[in-house]
Amino acid sequence: MGLHRLAVILVWLCQVVPLWGLDSPSEISKWRNLILFVSNAGNVPESIQLYRDYTERTGSQDFELLSQMCLAIMNQGARSEDPEINLLSFFGAGICLNEQAVPIL
Repeated sequence: MGLHRLAVILVWLCQVVPLWGLDSPSEISKWRNLILFVSNAGNVPESIQLYRDYTERTGSQDFELLSQMCLAIMNQGARSEDPEINLLSFFGAGICLNEQAVPIL
């Protein structure tokens, strides 16, 4: 009976422990908004570091947020005065298979 109780407790802990890293939905929304703001402001290294912190806190990847970050970075690259950055942004917009990237082209 003791081994059965230990197994039940271990299963319960495996289900509960990942929940400890999650924040409230409003706090997650604040993180997402901050990351998108920094991405749109043009500070790519800081936005990537914020995204890493976000994934550590939530425990999972957010592919919708990554997509929005990439679109913001490609928009900035398309408006850049550097022809190489323009070309890379247009190339990225062309191969990303996202209909929201069409205005960049």
